[in-house]
Amino acid sequence: MSRLWNKTRLRLYLAPGHIQLAAVAGYWKPAVVGKHEALKAGESAIGMLEALDEVVTREWLGAQLEVVLSAAVVRCFWRPWDEGCLSVSDMNAVAAVFFEKQFAPLSASEMVLSFGKLRFEQPQLVVAVERTFLERITQWSRARGLHLRRVEPLPLVVWNRFESALQVTDRALVVVETERATLLGHDAGILSELHVRPCFGANEVALRQAFGAMLPAQFRIFAARGESTPALLDLRSGPGFLQGQDRTFAFSLCGVF
Repeated sequence: MSRLWNKTRLRLYLAPGHIQLAAVAGYWKPAVVGKHEALKAGESAIGMLEALDEVVTREWLGAQLEVVLSAAVVRCFWRPWDEGCLSVSDMNAVAAVFFEKQFAPLSASEMVLSFGKLRFEQPQLVVAVERTFLERITQWSRARGLHLRRVEPLPLVVWNRFESALQVTDRALVVVETERATLLGHDAGILSELHVRPCFGANEVALRQAFGAMLPAQFRIFAARGESTPALLDLRSGPGFLQGQDRTFAFSLCGVF
């Protein structure tokens, strides 16, 4: 058991034109033992994987891979509550209809759908990722001897990390990436809103330009770059990761610290 929990895992943040990789040893007392970042304007998210070909060496053969996807490569929507639609097959069928209404001409058959928590009489969050995109990530990881453990969208990774702190306030959460931001609102700690908009700054002026009246008076920000403000949420520092010095790797390491 101790050998398993001390094994190195790779945390990969993947976005168009931006990739971060952090090697983390251990689970109970994680330590960052390697970091790499690459930026290339105009490159696709899958194309960015090529930037890691010389970084992912044989020393990480057999490591687990945990992928954090940018909001730019996922699509999120809400499936309305329906007490007659509780089976997995029924949820998939209804979600497919709502997906195609919202994201036409995209077809739900080309997507892999994953569902958020199902709560009585509450809409259910659905995350859609292109099937071929996930297949490319799987192929890439297998070719390098990695075990793909999970694939999650960044906004929900950040929400899960700070949920307990946010649910005791009325503050919304804004996750700011390069050229986009995701606004997550909640009702008594239950996620109830999710909006993605183009955005070019992790400050109140840029966010109000992006979201307008949707942005409440009180909110917190999670970003890997930009000026430090009282609204900015920080990860805790740990071995190999100093929040003030290594904040650019916050997207890949959110949920670790």
